[in-house]
Amino acid sequence: MRRIRRSLTNWQRAHGVQSLLNLVLVGAVLYLANNVKVFPYVVEIAETGQVRTVGLLPQTWRGQTPAVIAQVVKDWLYRMRRVGSTR
Repeated sequence: MRRIRRSLTNWQRAHGVQSLLNLVLVGAVLYLANNVKVFPYVVEIAETGQVRTVGLLPQTWRGQTPAVIAQVVKDWLYRMRRVGSTR
């Protein structure tokens, strides 16, 4: 009887430690999920399919709407254009 009680106590301790570890991990995941940073970039592809340049946009984004990001990408592309309109 004493052996079963000791075994039960050990299982309860193991379960308690595992529960605390799970709480810590869930807290870490929630913290990281709320601190997401998006680094938008633009890749220029040549006609042959090779990558010509990769450009990182000048600022990080935290929860802006897609319309705002699209406008910044359009502005950035307008400023970064190097190829003229005559082909």
